[in-house]
Amino acid sequence: MNTMKNRLSNTFMHKALCLLVLSGLGMPAVTAQEVATDSATVRRIAKAKKEVNYEMKNITGRIVDDATGEPMGGVRIQALGLESYSTLTEEDGSYKLDIPTFSDVIYVYAEGYNPLQVVVKEGKADVGLAGMTVTPERQESVDFTASYATGVQVVIVPEDSAITSVEDLFAEGASHKIGVQQGTTGDIYCSGDYGEEAIKRYDNGAIAVQALLNGQVDCVVIDNEPAKAFVAEVEGLKILDTEYILEEYAGAMNKENAELFEAVNVALEELIADGTVQAIIDTYISAE
Repeated sequence: MNTMKNRLSNTFMHKALCLLVLSGLGMPAVTAQEVATDSATVRRIAKAKKEVNYEMKNITGRIVDDATGEPMGGVRIQALGLESYSTLTEEDGSYKLDIPTFSDVIYVYAEGYNPLQVVVKEGKADVGLAGMTVTPERQESVDFTASYATGVQVVIVPEDSAITSVEDLFAEGASHKIGVQQGTTGDIYCSGDYGEEAIKRYDNGAIAVQALLNGQVDCVVIDNEPAKAFVAEVEGLKILDTEYILEEYAGAMNKENAELFEAVNVALEELIADGTVQAIIDTYISAE
């Protein structure tokens, strides 16, 4: 069991680093008005543009309209949070995409439809530990381990904002523009709650926050840990006291390997109990 614990600890450390990539560090070109001008954000963008050579895997599939069964061309398929690894479906709805092997979820977006996050289930990995939120839909495809972290989606606003609570976003007649990081659960939840017309997507949290400073959006919905780092770095911003949503992060495993599932759970719970997991979270989960 100690061997399993050590292996899982090493894997968790690697995946914790991967979580930063899955939070949107891959960046394509952006428009001039969206590019940040403050030095801290510029450094983050420069860092994000550095090339990293990952071991890759190929995924294929086909997207159809659930109501009509018709194939859907032009649908965006992207490794969750990895803007550089994306493609559009062909006219017959088919797609092929190379993504890093540690990427366990793809983001599916089509104009006029709610965006989706889909678990990549190939059986090539024993466990996926990359900031995956537990949802009923995903539980149909994979088994989730014990939760190793609680994610909190929060709202960043200017200090003088008229938005004083999450309830203000739902107020009758409200027409706020909400900035989100593309492909994250914040994107998914906000799109469902407020509709596509209210959402403005950005490649990473730094650009979304800069858009807020530029007055392009009224608020930014993002995970609590990077939110705290952004607010500490950038003068004039605050986090609303009311949280937007709570979500549990857990490892995703193949449903057919019950013995390994039990062993991983035991080892993970030990890592949680002795503080290893929290130390990793404190070290690596930030705006950077």
